[in-house]
Amino acid sequence: GIEFVKDPKTREPDMVLAQTVKQIALHMGLILGEAGYRMNVLKIKPPLIITAGEAGEVLFIFETAVQAALQKVYAHV
Repeated sequence: GIEFVKDPKTREPDMVLAQTVKQIALHMGLILGEAGYRMNVLKIKPPLIITAGEAGEVLFIFETAVQAALQKVYAHV
């Protein structure tokens, strides 16, 4: 799982960013699970038979979704 926080020192949860990443990734074909009391943890749960190529695709989609979500959520900062 990947925990999204606003500040690494205070560990204040960033639910908006986590949910934005989840929605963008879903639109790109990647289904992510969610966890945590405030739903700010996204889980990647691939099958045990995943290939290296498929894992690379998952990571590419996830990275792209995070970058797009950061721009969308924090564009005004």
